[in-house]
Amino acid sequence: MALLSSIAFGLGDFLVVKLTSESNLSDHSIFLFYTLVLGLLVVFYFVFSGRTNDYLKMLTDNTNNIYSLIIISFSMLLAYYFHYRALISAPNPGYANSLIVFHVIVLTLLSHLFLGKSLNIMAFLGIILTILGVTIVIEASG
Repeated sequence: MALLSSIAFGLGDFLVVKLTSESNLSDHSIFLFYTLVLGLLVVFYFVFSGRTNDYLKMLTDNTNNIYSLIIISFSMLLAYYFHYRALISAPNPGYANSLIVFHVIVLTLLSHLFLGKSLNIMAFLGIILTILGVTIVIEASG
């Protein structure tokens, strides 16, 4: 699933950069349009998945769920916005995505600190290699 997600993100990023560079639409209108379409698709998925009651129950069982979902929504909106801005302003979209890989380090460390997930030598090595890889890409891009 992660590989399919990576392929889909790569294709989507490529198409965003292509559309932005080849159209006379403003950056903000492209971002707004694909964000709205994505939101509508997610709503349709939840409505037609047959599990709508599960989602409504999740919201009504605990008010902390609502606050968490609002924070997640704003966080993801900011992430998509800054991802989009990075893609269209970078000389090569691959450079922007290599920097975005830092989210893996943030997620690993936050999971260790707040969720009690283990941080073994392989995870630590992965963090070091990620930092090294991003450093190499930044230096190579000039």
